Amino acid sequence: MGVNTSLRKADVKILSGEFTLNGLRVANPEGYDADHFLRLGEGDVAVTLGTLRQDVVRLPTLTLKTIDVNLEKKDGKANYQVIVDNLKKLSGDRPATQKYVIDTVDLRRITVHVKTLGQNLDVPIDRGDGLLFDGITVRHLNRRRQHLRQRHGAEFRQHREQATGC
Repeated sequence: MGVNTSLRKADVKILSGEFTLNGLRVANPEGYDADHFLRLGEGDVAVTLGTLRQDVVRLPTLTLKTIDVNLEKKDGKANYQVIVDNLKKLSGDRPATQKYVIDTVDLRRITVHVKTLGQNLDVPIDRGDGLLFDGITVRHLNRRRQHLRQRHGAEFRQHREQATGC
């Protein structure tokens, strides 16, 4: 990723297809103000073992808890873009050979700090402190996207690009 990354603890349960991590910290690229790009308190993922060697890998659940993200833009370049560019260099532009289907994504205790054009904006999403949301749960995301593509075609792609810039 081109930045210091640390992990406090990882637990791999090979026979059950489960993985848990605690204390993931991804530093901000050099030249950005915040000390970290991402802190993740806990992450859990389950995989359907029989799909690991198939074209489509099924993940029944992906849970991320206590997420703290700093999004910064400096000199026209966002910190996340620096990290993505570094990841692309590492992968060597190889096309992905497998696709992933996630049945349930569960995000809890999310805080996003945005700094752009000299302005600071904190967007906490955490009901525990009386703020906006305790979290976000999405089920059957891939099925919904397929339905939207069939029903709305290019409209879905255009809306996604407008919303995410991707």
